[in-house]
Amino acid sequence: MSNTVPTAAEGYPNKMQLDLTALSLYELTTVYENLYTVFNVLGGAVNQPRCYKNDDRTRYNAAGNLLEDVSDMIAEQISAVVREAGTRQPSNERDRGYKFFLLTADEMWTNVDPEDFLSVTERVIAELPRCDVRVRS
Repeated sequence: MSNTVPTAAEGYPNKMQLDLTALSLYELTTVYENLYTVFNVLGGAVNQPRCYKNDDRTRYNAAGNLLEDVSDMIAEQISAVVREAGTRQPSNERDRGYKFFLLTADEMWTNVDPEDFLSVTERVIAELPRCDVRVRS
């Protein structure tokens, strides 16, 4: 068994596919949060000087390219989690909250315009059905 890391030409995985269909909204939230953490760690790692070919940081070396590819695969899966959450019908208020979080979290992290974020949030709230919850007195 070789200890070398295969290159893209040698066939390292360039696609990552997670089966999200069996996960609850709570579990999707858990997956989202952890994938997002890994994505941020890779973002920090790929911006280290050792991942660049030159001193002006304009091009990645082989390690930087590989880490960027892994980061892209994780970003695709984060988006897949959000899409999967969009297909779910929450059965209680807690699940409604998880779905709201998943449908607005990416906007919260990436959208710098508060008015755009507010618009997305209002749309998600309008589309989320209220759950029939009985409050005990």
